[in-house]
Amino acid sequence: MAYDEGLAERVRDLLPDAEEKRMFGGVAWMERGNLVVGVLGDDVIARVGPVASDAALAEDGVRPFDFTGRPMKGWVVVAQEALAEDEDLETWVARCRAFTDGLPAK
Repeated sequence: MAYDEGLAERVRDLLPDAEEKRMFGGVAWMERGNLVVGVLGDDVIARVGPVASDAALAEDGVRPFDFTGRPMKGWVVVAQEALAEDEDLETWVARCRAFTDGLPAK
């Protein structure tokens, strides 16, 4: 599956020191060995953690991440339409980092 290179570039700008890795047919960024956020197709996959998932899913343009047919706990998909403004994307990346910063390094 191809991914939106423009959206990926916007994420790269927000995570210049993160490790970039091709995953899920898209691209993902890792910090301290933990996957933080990715771009899959035209959407962002966001690792917000299990506690924040329900609140995230209540937002417009957000759906469960069920890449394998089973929703992944702690992950959501944010539609590109919900990321139109740079501030929107910055907020999602910050939410992901807030969760993954609390995880042990791998």
